[in-house]
Amino acid sequence: MEQKQVNIGITKIKEIEFFVNENMELSGLVNPLITFELQTNINMADSNIELLLTAKFNIPGDEKDFLRIKTSNVFSIPSLSEFLDADKQLFNLPENVMITLLSLSVTHTRALLAKNASGTKFADLYLPIIN
Repeated sequence: MEQKQVNIGITKIKEIEFFVNENMELSGLVNPLITFELQTNINMADSNIELLLTAKFNIPGDEKDFLRIKTSNVFSIPSLSEFLDADKQLFNLPENVMITLLSLSVTHTRALLAKNASGTKFADLYLPIIN
């Protein structure tokens, strides 16, 4: 199957939430647990896809976040309507497009987290590079 080129533009990058609890003490032996939440919103009228990405840091076994960030990453895909399966009310975006959108969202979130955590006791905690 031949891959079709899909044009993607970045429309907006926005920080929705940032939280830090500097009362939390991290032992040198404890690696923080990092979890992600992802919500996808599709706006057909504007041919946009928004990825709301939340990254949470906590200590394994403790559900309280000590560091959290949520970002909105909006991407323009002019050909978005071509990927709509109207019968099933589903979108069938190529896997490489979704990987690109998610990778860009993680990168934007990593940068905003680094900026916001600067000056806090968790300034050296970063989101890892993911594949």
